Amino acid sequence: MAFTIPDNDESFNTNQSLWMQTDIDNFVLGIQGNGVLSGCAVTAQGSPDMTVAVAAGTIQWNGVSVTVASGNVTITAANGTNPRIDLVVVDNAGVKSATAGTAAASPKAPALPANSIMLAMVYVPANDTTIATNQIVDKRTITTTGVGGSSGGYDSVTTTTASQKVSFWDWFTILGELAASSSTGYGIVGGTNSQYQPNTTTGKRVMRVFGSTGVAGNRGGVRNAETNPFTIRASENYSFKTIIHETVAPIGGTVEANFGFRLNETSSAQDGIFFRSINSANWFLVCRNSGVESTVDMGIGLDSTVRLLEFRITGDGTNVQGYVDGTLTGAAITTNIPSAGLFVMGMIDNTISTISTAQQIDMLGWGWQGDMVA
Repeated sequence: MAFTIPDNDESFNTNQSLWMQTDIDNFVLGIQGNGVLSGCAVTAQGSPDMTVAVAAGTIQWNGVSVTVASGNVTITAANGTNPRIDLVVVDNAGVKSATAGTAAASPKAPALPANSIMLAMVYVPANDTTIATNQIVDKRTITTTGVGGSSGGYDSVTTTTASQKVSFWDWFTILGELAASSSTGYGIVGGTNSQYQPNTTTGKRVMRVFGSTGVAGNRGGVRNAETNPFTIRASENYSFKTIIHETVAPIGGTVEANFGFRLNETSSAQDGIFFRSINSANWFLVCRNSGVESTVDMGIGLDSTVRLLEFRITGDGTNVQGYVDGTLTGAAITTNIPSAGLFVMGMIDNTISTISTAQQIDMLGWGWQGDMVA
């Protein structure tokens, strides 16, 4: 069971049968993709008291899945004269709480707290000392993961385990066909496309991205075929994940690997929001606009260890944060976030001089997700 407005003859009190502004506000949040993905039901205690039990679950807020731990929420002591309607809510950090309404002869629900979704309304009669099942009305708005290429599977990928690599990889084909441009060498290395390859370690399909030896400026990579589909702007939040590792380290020269959203493939010096590693050194989260960059060190290098890298764009396109293996890493970037249309792209670029051994990177999967937030 989820969002409910009980009939008059089924409710503990007739006020529970009213469609309130708070219901509408919570319902709109659900339409925007901010709601409950699973669990989070609110129930009375086995031996009722002035607490309610919230089941473990997951919510989604601005495209990000947030875990909610099970636990109790305390309802404020009842008013001595009039009834009250309280909310049980959870915020975008997964913190559960109760918001007390104003006691009145005919009470109404309080407004939703900022950055929160409603799980239930609780009717609190005057002088009440226990919360029974019929005083609790389920208000969970069940949502699904965001629209776009990830098609509902994006949030399930939280580790680099082999079982998740399979479903994660499928999103690549949803993003679009591989694109190669002979005029720039994009996707072409020594006459060989960056391509699907078997991974000898995992037995799974991968996208193998090659660097190249020889002339400086050679590059290899892959991108989605749709022309510049991502525009970072108000009311749209995007996020990007890739499961990735280096299978051959470069020797000689300067080699730059970039994975994320970029303006185009013609050089490494392009605007975008992406992860970058130079000569297999630490990954940096980069926001680049009009040639000016803001960066955050992710604290781990590009090597043979399989990593899950993710960035999340929130705050109506004003905030970018990086994650390594599901853990928030480093400060948020709030400057130099581009507004031009961007591709999803993975690229290796010999930026300065020739190299004797070309870099090779295996992507065991990548995907993206977008959510309308207003």
